[in-house]
Order: sequence, then C-alpha cells, then structure tokens
Amino acid sequence: MEDSEALGFEHMGLDPRLLQAVTDLGWSRPTLIQEKAIPLALEGKDLLARARTGSGKTAAYAIPMLQLLLHRKASCADGEARCGSRDPISHIKPLAARQPETS
Repeated sequence: MEDSEALGFEHMGLDPRLLQAVTDLGWSRPTLIQEKAIPLALEGKDLLARARTGSGKTAAYAIPMLQLLLHRKASCADGEARCGSRDPISHIKPLAARQPETS
C-alpha cells in the first residue's frame, strides 16, 4: 500500500479523545499492523495477527478496545437500557440469595 493510500488514525472513526491521545504520544501515522487491524477490530471482526516486537501490536489491539469502552460509556450516559449498574453489590446479592445453604 502506498503512503498516499495509507489510512491515518483520523480516518478510522476514532473517538476524539483517542485521537488526542495518539497525537499526545507523537504517533503521526499508524504502523502497518495498526492500519490493517484497527479497522477490522472496529467492525467487530476477530483478529489473529503476528508482527515483530515494537511494531505496534498492543496499540492495534488496545485502540479498538478503548473505542468500544468509550462508546459503551457514552451509550450508558444516554440511558441505554443494556447498561449495567455501577454497584456490584446489586448484582451479587440476588445471586447469593439463590445459593443453597451448606452445612
């Protein structure tokens, strides 16, 4: 793929906070593994990738994961019904109540 065809971070549909973080890290362009993997992961595809140490695999995995978390957080803030409670006890108490007593 030629440089003129390279997909930059700004063209991946990332949350502005992620774009700012990438900029703050001094990353001007994604590495080859990031360029190929991030769009697929953002589409929800399963990935199996292999690349050299230092090639950007961790970011290729983490950026889409963070994008998903930020999207879910925004959806919860908008009142989406699928969002769980932030209080873990509200989830644990009903489960504990259903457990049989052991002696």
